[in-house]
Amino acid sequence: MNIFDPKTSPIPAGTALIEASAGTGKTFAIVELAVRLHLEESIDPHRLAVITFGRAATSELKDRLRERTDDLERAQVATIHEFCAATLRELGTLADQDLPATLEDLTGLIEETATDLYLETFRKEVPAFSLESALQIAKSVADHPEAKVMSGSPEAEFATAFRERFEQSKRRERTGSYDDILTRLRDVLREPKAAAAFASRYDAVLVDEFQDTDLVQWEILEHLIASNPSGSNNRKPRLLLVGDPKQSIYRFRGADPIAYQLAVSAADTRLTLGTNYRSDEAVVTPLLEMFAGVQLGEGVEVPALDVAHKGSRLTPAAPRVRLRCNEPDKPGTIGTIWNQIQNDVVAEISELLAETRINTEGKTRELLPSDIAVLVRTNDRGREYAAALSAAGIPAAFSGADSIFDSEAAADWLTVLLGLSEPTRASRRRALITDLVGASVEELLSGNDEVVSYRTAKLARIGEALEDKGPLAALEAALDDEFTAKVLSQPLGERELTDLRQVAEELLGHGPTASDYAIWLDTQINHSASLDAKTRKLETDLDAVQILTIHRSKGLQWPVVMLPDLWSQRPFPDKGEPLVFHDRGELRLDVSASSIGRNERFSQSQLEEADDLLRQLYVACTRAQSHLTLWWSRSIINMSGVANTSASPLQRLLFADRSRPGVPLRSYPLSRFNTLQDLPWLAKSQVEVSILKPRPIKKHRKRTDQANITEPRVFAREVDQAWRRTSYSGLTASAHELHYSAALLSDEPAEPQEAGQAAEGRLSPLAGFPGGTSFGSLVHLIYETLDWAPESLEQNLLADVEDALVRFPMPVDAGDLARSLAPALRTPLGGLADGRALCDFPISDRLAELDFEYPMPGKATLAQVARLFESLPSEDPLRNYSEALSELGKEQLWGYLNGSIDVVLRLGGRYLVIDYKTNSFAPVDELRPAMYTREAMAKAMIDSHYPLQASLYSVALHRFLSRRLPGYTPEANLGGIGYLFVRGMDGTQIDGCTTGVFEWRPPAAFTIELSRLIGGER
Repeated sequence: MNIFDPKTSPIPAGTALIEASAGTGKTFAIVELAVRLHLEESIDPHRLAVITFGRAATSELKDRLRERTDDLERAQVATIHEFCAATLRELGTLADQDLPATLEDLTGLIEETATDLYLETFRKEVPAFSLESALQIAKSVADHPEAKVMSGSPEAEFATAFRERFEQSKRRERTGSYDDILTRLRDVLREPKAAAAFASRYDAVLVDEFQDTDLVQWEILEHLIASNPSGSNNRKPRLLLVGDPKQSIYRFRGADPIAYQLAVSAADTRLTLGTNYRSDEAVVTPLLEMFAGVQLGEGVEVPALDVAHKGSRLTPAAPRVRLRCNEPDKPGTIGTIWNQIQNDVVAEISELLAETRINTEGKTRELLPSDIAVLVRTNDRGREYAAALSAAGIPAAFSGADSIFDSEAAADWLTVLLGLSEPTRASRRRALITDLVGASVEELLSGNDEVVSYRTAKLARIGEALEDKGPLAALEAALDDEFTAKVLSQPLGERELTDLRQVAEELLGHGPTASDYAIWLDTQINHSASLDAKTRKLETDLDAVQILTIHRSKGLQWPVVMLPDLWSQRPFPDKGEPLVFHDRGELRLDVSASSIGRNERFSQSQLEEADDLLRQLYVACTRAQSHLTLWWSRSIINMSGVANTSASPLQRLLFADRSRPGVPLRSYPLSRFNTLQDLPWLAKSQVEVSILKPRPIKKHRKRTDQANITEPRVFAREVDQAWRRTSYSGLTASAHELHYSAALLSDEPAEPQEAGQAAEGRLSPLAGFPGGTSFGSLVHLIYETLDWAPESLEQNLLADVEDALVRFPMPVDAGDLARSLAPALRTPLGGLADGRALCDFPISDRLAELDFEYPMPGKATLAQVARLFESLPSEDPLRNYSEALSELGKEQLWGYLNGSIDVVLRLGGRYLVIDYKTNSFAPVDELRPAMYTREAMAKAMIDSHYPLQASLYSVALHRFLSRRLPGYTPEANLGGIGYLFVRGMDGTQIDGCTTGVFEWRPPAAFTIELSRLIGGER
């Protein structure tokens, strides 16, 4: 085992696989490597990439890198999907595949495509399988696009046909999932030129959580080394893969252990982080004894580690890894055992809270509920433990992976909404007995008209508040003193209140009527497993025991961890559902229950699932810093001859044959003599084994230094009313109170602007098309997504116009609009772009919709910005804007400014800010390009405060380029600003200027000074 120290060890060349066991400082190692590659190896941050597998990890890595050096802000730190999308854009014409226009959950498209294909397939014959089976097959095929379908059955033929039809459906709808980005890049990189360009782009790529990689991701990454490029400075690019195969637990999401094995074969060097910085020696040593000689999958071993924290941080001294088990001669039924263990978990936690102290940061204090985590395998089990702890007076918070739309609160809200929208007696009575209204069945059956009238009046108040002020007001109408006291008196009352409020928040914007809200909520409830469902919020931020699933616990840590349910694994028979498994290193999909060899394939699938559970056990155990308790129990053999204990991950770990290292057997049958006391290795270890017997629950005492939560907190700080998150529109909003009209200040005014005199000449290509913001939004959407390559402009334009009209329906003909937009795309942009038209810029030289948000801590005013405009050269067309802007002088630039640049064009080393405008300079049916002269456009710019927008956009581009463009200098790289009034663009020239094209080239010093005035530059 080659130990690697991120601070002092030589940085490996070529491809290196760095195994980072739990608690060994993986994130620290990645940051340290990135910093050293830049400082010691002189790698330009622009040629350095760090790939992660989640946005939270991406954000954390960016923050840590920024803390070390601002230079690394230019490094590409991104999720694997963001990295692949950026690569496709950078490859430009070498990538013959565009990104999907939309990225979304595809469940609806899967069901629609599968249903249509099923009806077509069995239109004239008896179905060989049910529609329900067809939908299961379709989902499996869509979830595993790279899996080879086992042939030889009607189901397999359907699966193959569905795969082809589904790809056609996605192309037709111009949609896809995030994984489609990966497969498209993979396909592009199979072309040698694209692969070579990709491989030469980076000097170093670091990959975080590499154990979660699949075969598609590995094929993409392999191109960095397979093409054997020299990189910059004649160096072979480094590919540093940091991960832990022992923590590969996302098989259900597509993570493939085979990809890790392929990387092992390809790696020039294999290294290991050798020190555990998370857990105490009193925890690490017994855990290493538990996992000694046991592989968590083929070749996946748990290595010995040094430990930074010697001894234990808990007092009194005691064995800190405990196995609680029932008496050897008293196996129980499953239900009985669950109850025993649940009671024992509560008692264990109460004892620890009453008797244990912890040393943190050199100080000793009482152990707190929030120091303890109970890790479970299912959401249902988590809710049970939260209720049990709350009932015992121990505060607990359950953070499940389930959706808020699966909660009882969502069902209650829907019942109330239906009661308000459906005038039936039954629906209203159902609404009355929800927690929101508070009636009981007994009250409704009592015949007491006064009680029923009281509850009915409350329902009416909720309905009135909903109609007048929305869902949150409706919730407040429900939360009277009686309701709050009743709910909070229940063990999970705080959980229910949190859920009710979260559902109300999700309902915002989906009204205004009760019927509208009900329709939307019903859709979410019925599709919560497939939509981008909202995870339930934590019910309290107070000091509470944390309860969550093992999958959600990955990457987290607590002083004390409880694992109550890893002793049980219910055996599942083959129900005929699609199977995913590996065969000779290939991912396979068996969709037929009657296929030849099905039993062997089912066993292989179950074996892979069992190994995944072993790794989940490792992940769960290694969350503990100072104390770990696990529960094991012998269970009575069921009618099928199987006990739940036999195939459980904990049983497999404990009873594996230590004399023959390897992957444990699938199960270890129980017998009367098969107990923990029979295990010689366990008796010699530092793991404490104790018998599970009833014990009292010690009363939990709240810390004396905790604030009384019944006392209202006093807000004594002063709110800075000037600080805000704003935009160009927000800054100019106060102009509505002056003599400027709202129509002029709209980004796409509905009324014609009197920007110039009436003109002669031909009508505008866009004459007759409607004015206003809707048409402007339509044009912006078309330009944003359009591939405007000259050779296919008309064809692509028609397709994009048709798609855009679906989102912005307007009474216009798609063909007419497409033909009318084409001239603007072919109009030369004058000196700004060296005579090029928009369609002359390849997709690799344009960046559409550049979103930005930058800080404004300078507290500058628009009056100061107005004086800056006065400093422009006398011949500048917008110098006189200072007078108009000074009338908004009191507006302060303080907070954050956000916006989106329509497109940035690259012309050699110059970068141009381009903004599209659809302003009408006359009634739309009288528009002529000759109206859009330089003078007329300048007047329209000033009247609409567009110069302010343009200058703020220029600052955004300046800051963007300064962090991402090597050798950036504003004088050379800021190429100017173009406002394109598309209704005036048909190639007409007046006095040497192109109509509709307003060019502005403020001096670089102007943009630099404005950026300084705004503040916030690094």
